[in-house]
Amino acid sequence: MQGSIDYLVGSRLRQYRRLRGYSLIEFSAMLHRSKSAISKYERGEVSIDLRTLNEMARLLDIPLSGLLLDEQEAGQVSSLFHLPTSEEDGPQQRLYVYMWSGRPKAYLSRQVLFLSAHTATLFGEVESEENYCACKYCFAGEGRRSDLSYRVFLRNLTHENDLVILDFQLPLNNQTEVPGFFCTFSIGPHFPLATKAILSREPIRDEERLKKLLIFDREDFKTYRRQNSFSVNYTNRIGTV
Repeated sequence: MQGSIDYLVGSRLRQYRRLRGYSLIEFSAMLHRSKSAISKYERGEVSIDLRTLNEMARLLDIPLSGLLLDEQEAGQVSSLFHLPTSEEDGPQQRLYVYMWSGRPKAYLSRQVLFLSAHTATLFGEVESEENYCACKYCFAGEGRRSDLSYRVFLRNLTHENDLVILDFQLPLNNQTEVPGFFCTFSIGPHFPLATKAILSREPIRDEERLKKLLIFDREDFKTYRRQNSFSVNYTNRIGTV
């Protein structure tokens, strides 16, 4: 639909493809997609996942923000994809976020979160902690600090109605790991959900330990039944140093 984010991204994709002199057939071969798929992308008929957008930007030799934003917007929020180093925004803290997902099948879900004084960026479902740009989703927003916790409000950069709220325990400075509460309001076939999260200053390689920390146990279910609600107990310190 004209004016939608899919239409705007598709229009910019067509513009940059033509500027680089690639035909639909040439670009589809480079991207390992069919000609009809590229055509649907450019008309805004099909949403483009972040991994494909990242590959398109690489092939077109442009920053990823060039496909998502116009020049003025890109200048305003380029920090979402090129991590900010300005004095105004201050240094960034990188945190690794882990959850245990049960849909469509059980697996360990890895995210990388960047926090600075004014912005927050979450790379979701990353292939590895080191290669966080190879992700399925990217969310951006802001963080708000309270006396006991830090709350992050994020929005999917390609689907504005896809929202995430992440809350985690403070302080993190004297702990390697802290529990968190992850809530997402997804679009499409997925229902809103909330689950436990573990946040760490360093990558956690022990998947069995993470699974034990993240999977709901009998005591969790007793608490949920008693309260008739889902919550995360921040009094359980899991990684003090």
